[in-house]
Amino acid sequence: MTPEDLADAPLLDDYYVLPHGDVAVLFGNVSGHPTLRGYITTSRVTAMDAEAGWAETLNRTYRLGSPYVKPRQTYLEELIATAPSVAPDIDIEAAKRAWEDDPSLPPWRP
Repeated sequence: MTPEDLADAPLLDDYYVLPHGDVAVLFGNVSGHPTLRGYITTSRVTAMDAEAGWAETLNRTYRLGSPYVKPRQTYLEELIATAPSVAPDIDIEAAKRAWEDDPSLPPWRP
């Protein structure tokens, strides 16, 4: 994919890959699309290089902005919900404190 290929491509921000049957599509907030605005679901992804910042679908090429980052609260809620069945002896309060102290984990988002 060349810079020329991406020059007029819409930007898909806050995106993530979404399984759709036996294929994958992208969901995200689009800007610069000729007809669509806001959050969209793309057609089937045919090629993608997230590091290079682009994705090709059946209908169009997209520049990729920031991927969706799951809010920390969701991670904690999932941990609390699954801990009793996965690891009954886990100390939930200690896990929460460890999360708060780890700068490598995703930040809180509203």
